[in-house]
Amino acid sequence: MTTLERLRREQGLDQKDLAARAGVAQSTVSRAESGGKLTADTALALARVLGVTVEELLVSGPDPVENITPSPAVGDAA
Repeated sequence: MTTLERLRREQGLDQKDLAARAGVAQSTVSRAESGGKLTADTALALARVLGVTVEELLVSGPDPVENITPSPAVGDAA
């Protein structure tokens, strides 16, 4: 179980609720809970909803930063 999933369950949220509160797709939450990478913006949004820091959210091993990818710069094409 990932830290994200543990925190979400502790707060009594399902993936759909967390996604809606964070302004992301449910599939993004599902992918993150399966070990997928998050953008910095998504990690920050999820952490805010869960009331933790991004670092606390991503701690799952020796190098939590490896679980985050840079967000596109403003104005960059996605």
